[in-house]
Amino acid sequence: MNICTTHGCSNKFLDELLSLLHKFILLVDNCLPPTMYHAKSLTWKLGMECNIIHACKMGCILYRGVYADLQEYPKFDSPRYKQVGCTQVPTKNLHHFPIIPHLIQFYCSLAISKLLVWHRENKSMDGFVQHVANSKAWMHIDNKWPDFAIDPRNIKFGLAIDGFNPFSDKTCIWSTWPVMLLVYNLPLWMATKRFFMLLALLIPGKEQVKSENIDVYLQPLIDELQELWQPDVLAWDLSKQPNDQLFNLCAMVIWTIHDYPGYGLLSGCAYQGYKACPLCGPNITSSYSKPF
Repeated sequence: MNICTTHGCSNKFLDELLSLLHKFILLVDNCLPPTMYHAKSLTWKLGMECNIIHACKMGCILYRGVYADLQEYPKFDSPRYKQVGCTQVPTKNLHHFPIIPHLIQFYCSLAISKLLVWHRENKSMDGFVQHVANSKAWMHIDNKWPDFAIDPRNIKFGLAIDGFNPFSDKTCIWSTWPVMLLVYNLPLWMATKRFFMLLALLIPGKEQVKSENIDVYLQPLIDELQELWQPDVLAWDLSKQPNDQLFNLCAMVIWTIHDYPGYGLLSGCAYQGYKACPLCGPNITSSYSKPF
């Protein structure tokens, strides 16, 4: 169980909630951590912590890497911190949930490690597409990168992104953007289960995410995907013999899942107006129909 303070809940409130669960609802021999401290201790030991990265208010930069020590964005008057009472708090926080530790822990489970090669062992033989492993896109990737496809333990992701209003208030312009990854190595009836859907990023509002800053917010995830493309991540597969358990884990994103505005956001293509044709590109000419 990954318990965090993403939604602004204080540790004191969560400790009280856990205490009530233990006292009135859960069985005596349950394994739920009794306090927030114990819950975080479990996730930290597994490497499943949440990285909070300070961001520019308008999404121009992330205060990491070469910008880690800056106090404001040099091109605009956009301070890193704002004054709230007697303390300074970051203007905006990007929550990054590393995916590599989750993948490593998947292969540390005997049952899950067997499921992650299901796509190779259960391909459709009747010519019908019963799993994404039978799709033309999947086969195109296998033909283009045979070294990646030769090991069925390598992960193929689908990236899903969309914005929503977490307050269910139509008058509020707040927009939160979760970035999630679906593991398509699994059987289809498990790929969309909550346990296997990986929350990689949580991009906060209240300003809208635009095509000019979406690449900035995706930097931590892109860095992880680049690391997973190189044979540098070691994992242990418990479903194999002891001399074959250690292997180089690789992963790639094979497609993205979103609505049409999200397609324009991620691809940088125009999706509305006079040049809204992603296939034709920016050189297309168009005009509105004449009114009757």
